[in-house]
Amino acid sequence: MVVNKTEHRKSNFIRTHIITKIFEKSYKAREITNVPHNSFLYFDEMIRIKNGRINQNINRFGKGGLHGKNEILPLPWSAFSGIQLYTALNYIKERKFYINKEIDGKFYKTRIKPKCETHSNT
Repeated sequence: MVVNKTEHRKSNFIRTHIITKIFEKSYKAREITNVPHNSFLYFDEMIRIKNGRINQNINRFGKGGLHGKNEILPLPWSAFSGIQLYTALNYIKERKFYINKEIDGKFYKTRIKPKCETHSNT
């Protein structure tokens, strides 16, 4: 099988771009909710990963990457397909997540209000 190097570089560029956007959007979400930058973003819906030996449900994004349910360490980025990465990015962009925020020694689920769509008459 012959691999086109241009297509391979293009694919890596797109994956890298999506991963970068995931980090940027999550950083902004943490800033808005005023929580530490090592806090987790818990997704409303899990992302199913079934790739070789990895069979996980991804339920959160942390400082280092995407984490499986009840897992301590993040999964390697190579375990995710482009669609799975894009799904994670969309969950963050569409604010389909919550953050546990500590207030007076208790943790509360905190959500960012959904974006309001503005309609202009022009």
